[in-house]
Amino acid sequence: MAGRCRPLPLPVASAIVVQNREVLLVKRKFDPYKGMWCLPSGFAETGERIEAATLRELKEETGIKGKIIDFICADSIYNKVYGDLIFITYEVEWIGDDLKAGDDAAEVQFFPLQEIPPLAFESNMKAVNRFIFS
Repeated sequence: MAGRCRPLPLPVASAIVVQNREVLLVKRKFDPYKGMWCLPSGFAETGERIEAATLRELKEETGIKGKIIDFICADSIYNKVYGDLIFITYEVEWIGDDLKAGDDAAEVQFFPLQEIPPLAFESNMKAVNRFIFS
């Protein structure tokens, strides 16, 4: 289709932080998906490396500093609110500061890997399953 461009997918950075077989989740404070749980995640900013976005979002939403351990997965999806998204998820180690809800998180909590509540984004559950079963 000459002359027609599709918008590029938006990059979303996500962190999986696990301690004692429990994964860190944040409860969304605002719509869309207000009140639902998700991995600490958010949009990468223009010119920002995805790894840096992952650590920035983790700090903004949970108050903690992290260190990238490993790449978990990338998932391309269509979201009715945001359009095309690419979720890029890393395993992150908690290396400092205190856990507290911040930014757009109403709560932060660790959940046992076998008792994860329904998540706002299907890509988050895919990433957690990849982490658990890899």
